Amino acid sequence: MQQTLTPPLPPLRTRRFNEEPSHAVRIELLTAAMKLFFKRPPEMKRMLGRLLSAAVEDTGKVDVRDRALMYLRLLQADVHEVR
Repeated sequence: MQQTLTPPLPPLRTRRFNEEPSHAVRIELLTAAMKLFFKRPPEMKRMLGRLLSAAVEDTGKVDVRDRALMYLRLLQADVHEVR
């Protein structure tokens, strides 16, 4: 029996948060990162911090910046209450 080899997947090109053209995708990234933070805080702490920082500095998309500021303020108030 001959095995059929599948072609290798092309390498993924990862984009930086600020390179993502869709503001809806940026909001979904923020939401997903927050959810993951509450599931696995040690692994997500640094990544969430960088993501929130990038989103707050993004002045081109006001809704993304506002969502990031809301998440940041919630986390600064009390992480355990936010859950």
